[in-house]
Amino acid sequence: MEKSTINLHIHSNYSLDGTESPTRLLDQCEQKGITTVSITDHDTCVAYYNLKSTSYTGKLITGIEADAMVGKETYDILCYGFDLDEVATWTKKQYGTVEFRQKKFLQDY
Repeated sequence: MEKSTINLHIHSNYSLDGTESPTRLLDQCEQKGITTVSITDHDTCVAYYNLKSTSYTGKLITGIEADAMVGKETYDILCYGFDLDEVATWTKKQYGTVEFRQKKFLQDY
């Protein structure tokens, strides 16, 4: 049986705490032998639409790290395996664009 290495919580440069492009992330995963990956950027799944040619041969699972407010507390919820177009439309309505969120974050910070 072949060994699997899985990473289901990676942020691309579409999250404020990510630095690499989605394509570069997947190329790095290929080099490290990671066989299953999910890019879980904060409140957006834009990374999946911006994947360029990559050497990654493993399984890519759609993912997002969504913010949820319960009372005055904010929680991060990891979500996987969804219809990309449906969730992309929902996140744009719910959270706005990446640029809008970054400006708001920097103003609030």
